[in-house]
Amino acid sequence: MKNFLKDTIQQAGDIALKYYNQGFEIKTKSHKNDLLTEADEAVSEFLVKNIKEKYPDHKILSEELPEAINPKSSQEWVIDPIDGTFNFAKGMHIWAVMIAYLEDGEAKISAVYFPVTDELYFAEKDSGAYLNDERISVSETESLDHSVGTVYYSSGHGSVYGEYIEKYKKAVADMALNSGIKFTNPGSIAGLVCYFAKGSVDFMFNNAGQDWDHLPTLLIAEESGAIITNSHGEEWSRGEQDIVVANPNIHSSLLEFFKPV
Repeated sequence: MKNFLKDTIQQAGDIALKYYNQGFEIKTKSHKNDLLTEADEAVSEFLVKNIKEKYPDHKILSEELPEAINPKSSQEWVIDPIDGTFNFAKGMHIWAVMIAYLEDGEAKISAVYFPVTDELYFAEKDSGAYLNDERISVSETESLDHSVGTVYYSSGHGSVYGEYIEKYKKAVADMALNSGIKFTNPGSIAGLVCYFAKGSVDFMFNNAGQDWDHLPTLLIAEESGAIITNSHGEEWSRGEQDIVVANPNIHSSLLEFFKPV
């Protein structure tokens, strides 16, 4: 199964890369900022077809499917055909194909592939995280004053975020004004988490995204040594749009910015 995942995601990346280099049609989804390209649809069709042929009884959830296939199966594939579609559409290279495989709701293996740079991130539960077959781990930064973070903060269009809009607005403002933290944003959740997992940045948090954004990436973060919670400091669970991911040295300090005044 691991080899199937690695081979299939790289083949899907090759399909996306051809569109990226040769041109494609751009559409919009329900919100004017939510883009859809021919490549998203073509990659989704390829992945769904290949998984169905190999594992016909498994559940398949893709961002580009109107509903899940085999929804009652305990074995599940979760697909984001192209994460970072805005980057893809604008000719910026930070975008990726993402897949996670779950059993009974728990992520067992996942892969994130960046075709432009030929970077394949892979993780297996309790077996570590890898970039092109080399083990990776989170940074060892010990102080927030010397840390770099990557943030995805949404104002809430298209989804219900509840308290998290104002909570994250306050946290981002406090970090910017009252700490030495530096920020960067690669423009895709794949980039946010994978750059963190290999130690390029020290933390990541966001208040947005769906299963296909979180399940492939957070297994990679977990297996690279991250602490993953919601902004209350509780263990993150599937479906939450409230995620704080950091190296073990600074995670508790980051949570202080989310506490009420």
